Amino acid sequence: MKPNPWINYLWLCAIIIFPSALSVPRIALFVGDDVIEAPVVLSQLAYNGTLVDENISFVNLSEKDQFYNANQICSALRNGTWIMVALTNPDVAAQLQWYSQAMHVPLVMMSSFYRPVFLDSDDLVKPAPAPSFQLNMRPPTMRAVIDLATKVYKWEYALYVTDSNKKLDQALSLYYAHTQTGALDNFYLSFYLAHSSEWTVNYLLNSILLEGIKEWRIILDTPSSQASEIMRSLLSSDTVRQRKFHFILAALDFENSNFGILQYTSNSLTCLTLIDKKDIQYNKTSQGDGKTMTTLLALAMDSIDLAHAAVQQVANDPPSVQSLDCTALPYNTWYDGEQMLKTLRQTSVDKLTGPTEFDEGGYRKEYELNIVEMLNGGEMSQIGTWNDTFGLHITKNKKADEKNSTIRVVGFYMDQFLNVAPCNHSTVTQRPIKDPDAVQAVIGRNVTGLCYEGYSVDLLDYLEKDLKKFYDYNFVFHMSKDNEYGRKLDNGTWIGGVAEIIHGTADMTIGDLSIISEREAVVDFTIPFMNDAYVVMMKTVTGRQVRMFSFLDPFSWTLWLSIGLALMITFLIIFIVGRIAPSEWHLSNRCDPRATNGLVNEYTAEESLWFTIATLLQQGPNIEPRAVATKIAVAAWFAWSMIVVATYTANLAAFLTVNRMTSPIQTIDDLAYQDPTKVEYGYDILNVASAHFFNVSKQKVYQTMYSNMLSHPDWITGDQKNGTERVRQGGYAYIAPRSYVDFVNSGKPCDTMTLGLPLFYDNYAIAVARDSIYRKIFSESLLRLNENGILKMLETRWFSREMNDECRAQREKDSKADSSDLSSLSPMDLTGLFIILAGGLLISLIVAIGEFLYRGRAKFRAYNISLDSVLLLLGKHDQPKRPLPLPPISVLNGRLRNGWRRGTQDSTQSDTKL
Repeated sequence: MKPNPWINYLWLCAIIIFPSALSVPRIALFVGDDVIEAPVVLSQLAYNGTLVDENISFVNLSEKDQFYNANQICSALRNGTWIMVALTNPDVAAQLQWYSQAMHVPLVMMSSFYRPVFLDSDDLVKPAPAPSFQLNMRPPTMRAVIDLATKVYKWEYALYVTDSNKKLDQALSLYYAHTQTGALDNFYLSFYLAHSSEWTVNYLLNSILLEGIKEWRIILDTPSSQASEIMRSLLSSDTVRQRKFHFILAALDFENSNFGILQYTSNSLTCLTLIDKKDIQYNKTSQGDGKTMTTLLALAMDSIDLAHAAVQQVANDPPSVQSLDCTALPYNTWYDGEQMLKTLRQTSVDKLTGPTEFDEGGYRKEYELNIVEMLNGGEMSQIGTWNDTFGLHITKNKKADEKNSTIRVVGFYMDQFLNVAPCNHSTVTQRPIKDPDAVQAVIGRNVTGLCYEGYSVDLLDYLEKDLKKFYDYNFVFHMSKDNEYGRKLDNGTWIGGVAEIIHGTADMTIGDLSIISEREAVVDFTIPFMNDAYVVMMKTVTGRQVRMFSFLDPFSWTLWLSIGLALMITFLIIFIVGRIAPSEWHLSNRCDPRATNGLVNEYTAEESLWFTIATLLQQGPNIEPRAVATKIAVAAWFAWSMIVVATYTANLAAFLTVNRMTSPIQTIDDLAYQDPTKVEYGYDILNVASAHFFNVSKQKVYQTMYSNMLSHPDWITGDQKNGTERVRQGGYAYIAPRSYVDFVNSGKPCDTMTLGLPLFYDNYAIAVARDSIYRKIFSESLLRLNENGILKMLETRWFSREMNDECRAQREKDSKADSSDLSSLSPMDLTGLFIILAGGLLISLIVAIGEFLYRGRAKFRAYNISLDSVLLLLGKHDQPKRPLPLPPISVLNGRLRNGWRRGTQDSTQSDTKL
């Protein structure tokens, strides 16, 4: 197995630059070729000048080749090594541990080696004996994990996952030992040995499906790379979408791992670390950027410093230099090995991982672990420490059961929930404005002499009075600086009141903050203090909708065209049948101008068209069919006309009635599927609940509305006030909470109404920090206020106008007007019919004048009738009329003589004309 080229390269550079390193070393640093931090450790040692020290040598070991490792170890021991330092994985470290124990050469280790515990005769938990020549720089974490789970997070159950049998033995012995003492009676811990990440994920998924637990608490005692892989595979599964997870990483190496899948979710992550980033030593070593520092690197640096300090302590009285032969049996042991081990234990350095104190078993004692949590956005924040002697010390978000506490409250400026009014001029509770500049920037007017008031102020006052019985809380109220409830931007950051809770600038919210899954992922909510629903507010429909040609509404335009086409086809059929049927030809009156050679047929083109129209209009035409074919065609037309007229009459009455009783839009479906150019709709930009509802809804009608709103960004209003103004201007429907809409509907100018049923229901609650004890305290207080009727009383006070409804008289007046409208029609309802009548009469007059001017003068001149006589005869009917000329006598005699027989010239001519 070839040595790591990076290590050889750095070691060669060190020899060239620092020739003194060729001296006989006293400290051997064994570096595994699989340790990715090894080049960083060597470069850091070179940077600190440690490579100049002649007492340090570097020995490369292989991850897989044990024979190569044995030769390397024995070579270092033959050179008289006093202290071995292992920067390797646990398997290679075990090989070093064997040689250390056999030859009595102290070994400083950085890998995780655990030892079990037991109960002594006094029922005290004691660690089991450990190998005497081994010092473990990496401290055990299982005690800190159990304290964290049971005392801080109040867990009642958890799953422990590890990749090592030795870790599992350590955890089992510690858990059962504490269980026998009664310290963990209310905590159940199950165990799982992770052979691989894939097996672990499958086991967890199967457990989730079988047990149905909604919130999983998992302790991962594996390398952070494996823990990250387990979390990523687990959370990517559809099975866990409705579950919450809280992970505790027991390993001390989370710094270089990626836990991005936990960002902006409802899952939590808690880690332990030895490194204190506030320490000046850390900043000096990491050169201020903190990007290269990991726990393993810190342990390696402290181990070298510890070994170097121990060698310096024995410099005045050095131990013997003994060449140890690994091949000799029995093995050679170092005579001064125990003295060197004692010196190491008594030597303490306080560097990156804290003071290095060891017990007689070679394990760290009096060490301190830093507890960090992942915040929204992936940032790790320290919440406290765990000390081997004193236990937990939580420094962030002090527990609420401390009797004296100041609670910072953030509210939202929104009409009845929070408003401003002159101080001492109101019968309701008020709170002073302590940040007038910020409030003035939000509401846009001077707030001098004004105070807060509203539902939120009253609710906070009753909460404070109720909690005074148990706690001495001091509530400090302020308004959200951007007046945002809590919204996540596209870049993942939060703004508004929720952001203040996340960042710790506020402890609770008060106001109409909706409970949605996106917010639930980053904050905790109390029980709801108010139930609400989201409805659509529209402008009140005044009067009846009147259209000029509303009488055409019973039939569609396609049906009207079909009726016209049927009339023309029927006209042609009756005309053709009437002309070719012999029975329709009969002797004419000698004065009939329509006669042809003494015969007349009444079904001319004009008369056939008039017959068809008169029948459809139920006017009873004067022509009576004679032929059987004509009668059949006319009968069919009569039947068709009767049904069409009856259907039209019934539908016309129904349409006129509906037009007077209803508005154009009555339901959400009407609003969604109407022409968007007629009525626009939307919510205000602060209304995150509505945006969330439309975004996740699977119903087609809501998806259609959401698509339309995304296509028209101008439909989204700035706030509730702007939305109400757009409704009153007309042509806009505003989606808002029902409590607000009902309040607006019952106040002047009484021009708004609620459309249909609620779209969805909503709850308002108090938001607090994740895992905050305030959640339980405030929830209990809200329950007491609800039982006493306080919450209902506040809702009635601020949102109900039953006792002072300014629009009740207006609604009664409109109701009477609507009843009056149902009993009669106005001329406007039939305007179109009057227009048709006037148009027909006008056209008739124009045609008559044109016919008179075009044909009348020639005809009257032929009969010697002057124009003056025509105008004088318009109103007279008793003037003698000039008879029309008779047909030639020969024609009449021929008809009588031949009796309509064929063969004569006249009859032939007549037949030819027919």
